[in-house]
Amino acid sequence: MKINIMMLKELAQSLSILYAEDEDDIRIEYGNLYTEFFRSVDVACNGSEALDLYKKGRYDLVITDIRMPILDGISLSREIKAINIRQPILITSAYSDSEYLIELINIGIDKFITKPINNEQLLDVLFNVCTAIKYEEEYVRCNIFKIRLSAINELFKNISHHWRNPLNELGLLIQNTELAYDEGELDRKFLDEFINHSMGVVLKMSGTIDLFMASVPQFDKEVNFDPSGVIDSVMNLLGETLKDCNIDVKVEVRDNPTIMGCSAKLIEAISQIINNARDALLENQPTDRQIKICLFSVNNRPVITVRDNGSGINETEIDKIFEPYHTTKGHKSGTGLGLYIAKQFIEVDMNGQLTARNVDGGAEFRIEL
Repeated sequence: MKINIMMLKELAQSLSILYAEDEDDIRIEYGNLYTEFFRSVDVACNGSEALDLYKKGRYDLVITDIRMPILDGISLSREIKAINIRQPILITSAYSDSEYLIELINIGIDKFITKPINNEQLLDVLFNVCTAIKYEEEYVRCNIFKIRLSAINELFKNISHHWRNPLNELGLLIQNTELAYDEGELDRKFLDEFINHSMGVVLKMSGTIDLFMASVPQFDKEVNFDPSGVIDSVMNLLGETLKDCNIDVKVEVRDNPTIMGCSAKLIEAISQIINNARDALLENQPTDRQIKICLFSVNNRPVITVRDNGSGINETEIDKIFEPYHTTKGHKSGTGLGLYIAKQFIEVDMNGQLTARNVDGGAEFRIEL
């Protein structure tokens, strides 16, 4: 189809690409072409150089030739997919490379351009790829918004729980004032005691708001923080909900090294893991529901584990749980994005690692920062 150049530029202007090509003339020509459309273009002359760049950066699209020295395009694609299975990759290949197509399809590559490159065909493929990337970004953004709304709902539930007793206390104080008036005891001393007691209750309620607002994630800020404070914030947000579900939560802090990053994303990731553990416990464990959160360090780097006794993850599912849109809860109960977003926050945004395994009849998620 005829591509509207302006539409392609609009789609691509916020995206970054990695371009690997060993032939100098082609690399220069198409490197310059891609620069006209994309926000940033990193260029490599072989697969090894491209892989080094990929490990240091973050790219919306990778474009690579197949036949390259040191590390070929197939091996490069395999290495990249091992790091990020969702990474869009576009392969440029000669007709003589068709023997590799099945292998590339098995790796997860489905976009190909044959050499010599037809520019109109290239722009057509780029338009389709960029459109798919934008749709994916928007879908994930909408679901992150839904997750944050859910977190706000949990926040309000926790505030209402903590306010229930103080409100009852205020109600009793007001009723006692009416009784004191009826019995002629409403003197200055009674009023002073009433005011002091009431203001104490109000200050306690205000302190509750401050406590919970401090736990609300601020996604734009990168600061030095200690992981134990993040765990405290998560428990402030989810503690009452877990208690209502009869889930016993134990927190063990063995070490607490300070790290630099966005604490809000770690709060969100841990919250998603705990919410998944809660759902597993409600489904599989009628009684004695337990979650254990442990914080320690390995080589002065924080490690957080979240373990439950909810019967574990099906072995056929465990390799897929971090993939987007994959859910074990049924499509009516889950979007399949919670753990995917958690993994993106930990591995892409915080340069850490998030893994899962079955242990002692339950599941354990491990965050290494």
